[in-house]
Amino acid sequence: MATFVRISCGLALVAGAAVIPAGGGAAAPDDGPRKLRPASRTTVGKAPTSRLARTDRSLLDRSDGERIPVLVKLDYDAVASYAGGLPGLPATSPAVTGARLRSGDAERAYEQYLAERERSFTTALAARVPQARVGQRLRTVYGGVALTLPANQVKQLLAVEGVVAVQRDELREPLTDASSSFIGADVLQSGAAANGAPTSQAGKGVIVGVLDTGAWPEHPSFADQGVLAAPPRRPTARHAAATSATTR
Repeated sequence: MATFVRISCGLALVAGAAVIPAGGGAAAPDDGPRKLRPASRTTVGKAPTSRLARTDRSLLDRSDGERIPVLVKLDYDAVASYAGGLPGLPATSPAVTGARLRSGDAERAYEQYLAERERSFTTALAARVPQARVGQRLRTVYGGVALTLPANQVKQLLAVEGVVAVQRDELREPLTDASSSFIGADVLQSGAAANGAPTSQAGKGVIVGVLDTGAWPEHPSFADQGVLAAPPRRPTARHAAATSATTR
């Protein structure tokens, strides 16, 4: 990561001339060199996606030793977002290359680079937070790793070289009862036009993403409320043959 330091100074530099006080007037007596003190510090990641990651502040308040799962954003771009810039490593992001990720030469070379960065991180992690256990490497989309550690050691984890943010690793369930209004489908379901367009064109140009979380048969949504008739019997081979013969 890079650290930028802002320094307050009472002198202004004049190109090609002398140094004069910022407020103008006669030059102050030369009392010798003065020590500069930083007024503020700002630390940012080198990788573009590192500037987007934020640590979950609630994790910093934990003082207990419960082992918790977290995601650690490291200071590099994932394969899907790497836009180039490293010597000998061309861009892999489809937004730059215009091609889908297909495990080509550029992707494999960049993943080797990420593996080296991960090894450096795990070595530093073992020295600083020995109770942490690294799990999945998240190279394609996230650009970091998943691990578990005692909750009261998140601050130590943040101090490890290369760590940009520590975030909760938690299961988030989709709220299907809010989906219609969220995507504006309730407007279409009411028969109203969207943005003044006729309902026959509603949805045109919309990109739909589906989160398939699977079906849980025990969910109350699938419960038998006793209001439906029994499902029809599954036809046997003999019944299917007879039906086929009568329809010829």
